Amino acid sequence: MKLSFKITPARILYIAFILMLVLTCLPITMVFPGIIRKSMQGLALLLFILGLGMQRQKAILLEYIFCCLFFFTYIYNVWGFTQSLFSCLFNTMAGFSFVFYSIYLIYNKDNEENKKYIRKALRAVILVFMITSITTIIGLQRYPLAVRELGKSGSGYASTGDDFIALKAVYRKMNIAGWNMAFGIVLMCPIFVRLFQITKEKKYIVFLAISEVCVLFSQLTIGLILSVLGIFLALYRPSKKAKDIIILLFVLFIAFIMLFMLDDILLLTVRITNNLNLSFVSDKLKDALMLLSGSVGSDASARFDRYSKSLAVFFRYPVMGISIHGVPHDGMFGNHSDIFNLLGYYGGFGIVVMIIMVCRYFNHIKVSVGKNSWIYISQLFIFILLAVLNPVWYSPQVFIGAMLMPTLVEHYQKKRTAHIRIKISGLNPNWIN
Repeated sequence: MKLSFKITPARILYIAFILMLVLTCLPITMVFPGIIRKSMQGLALLLFILGLGMQRQKAILLEYIFCCLFFFTYIYNVWGFTQSLFSCLFNTMAGFSFVFYSIYLIYNKDNEENKKYIRKALRAVILVFMITSITTIIGLQRYPLAVRELGKSGSGYASTGDDFIALKAVYRKMNIAGWNMAFGIVLMCPIFVRLFQITKEKKYIVFLAISEVCVLFSQLTIGLILSVLGIFLALYRPSKKAKDIIILLFVLFIAFIMLFMLDDILLLTVRITNNLNLSFVSDKLKDALMLLSGSVGSDASARFDRYSKSLAVFFRYPVMGISIHGVPHDGMFGNHSDIFNLLGYYGGFGIVVMIIMVCRYFNHIKVSVGKNSWIYISQLFIFILLAVLNPVWYSPQVFIGAMLMPTLVEHYQKKRTAHIRIKISGLNPNWIN
C-alpha cells in the first residue's frame, strides 16, 4: 500500500494552527521544559509563515507581517519590562496567526481540502476550550483565586502562604486557565449560542453552560458581564422592522432611566449578591458605590488611575505618541488597557492605523459573507470593549473567539445547509466533502 503525504498550504497552516491552539489554550503546556516549548512555538510560527507564503494571495502575508511588526513594537516597548522578547513576539504573532488563518479560510473556502480542515478546526477549538474550562472549574474548587493570581506578575494574594512561583506551576499542572484563557472562554459563549441556533443540537447549550460556570468561578466580573452581553448580541438580530426598533428603543429607555437610579440599584444588588455569597461580585459593586460617592481607594478607582496614566502620555504626545519621542520607562503606562496604552505609544496615528486594519478586516469578510456579518461585528465589538478595559493584544486566546470562530461557524453553517438540501433531494449526503 502506497502512502502519500502532499505538502500543501492548507495542511501546513492547519498543523501550525493546531500547534498554536495547544500551546496557547492548554495551560499545562506552560510547564513543559523551556527548550521544548520554545521549539514548538518557533516551529508553529515558521510553519504558519511558510503556509501563507505558499498560498495564492501574497498580499495576505504582507498584511500579516505588518500587523505583527506594528503591534510587536508597541507590546515589547510597553510590556518588555515584565515579559521576555520571545514571549512578546510569540503572543503577538500567534494572535494575528489566528486572525489571518480566518482570512485565509475565507479566500479558500471552496477548496475541498480546506472544507475538511474547517470542520476539524472547529472541533479542535471546542475540544481544547472544553478541556480547559472543565479542568479550571475543578481546580478552582481547591484554589478559588487561581485565575486572578495567574494574572499577577508579582507576589500572590492568596492566604496559602506557598511560594508564588511554585503555586503558579501547580495551577498550570492542573490546567487552570489564566486571565488570557478565561477571557478567551468569555468570547466562546456567544459562539456556542450561534452554533445552537444553526444546528439545534443541545450539546452546544451544555458547552455554553460549562463556559459560563467557568467564567463565574474565575471571579472575573468584567468577563462575566461581557459574556452575558455577548450572548445577548448573539441572540439579537438587527432588523429594520418596526417591532424590533420599538424593542430596541424600549431597552435604551430602561437603560437611561436606570442611570438616574444607579446608586440605589447598586446598593440593592450588593445586598442580593451578599446573600448569595457572591462576594467577588458584591466587592466590585461596593467599589462602584465608593467611586460614585467620591471615595478613594476602591479597585475601580485604581483601575481609572491606571487608565489616566496611559492617557497622560497621549495628551503629552497626541500625534505620534511616545513612539518617536524616546523610549518608554517602566511605570510610564498604566498597563490596564491596550487601547489607552496604544494611544499613549502611537498617538492619533495608531488609532488611524487600527481603523484601517478594521476596515481591511471587514473587506476580507465581505468576500465570504457579504452583508450578513453580524456575528463578526458582535464578536469584534466585545473584543474592542475588552481591549478598552484590559490588556488583550498579547492574548492569542481572545483572537480565536473574536476573529477565527465566526469564520469557522459561518462556513460550518453553509456546509450544513448544503448537506440538508442534498439529503432532502434524495442524493447521497456523503458526496459533500
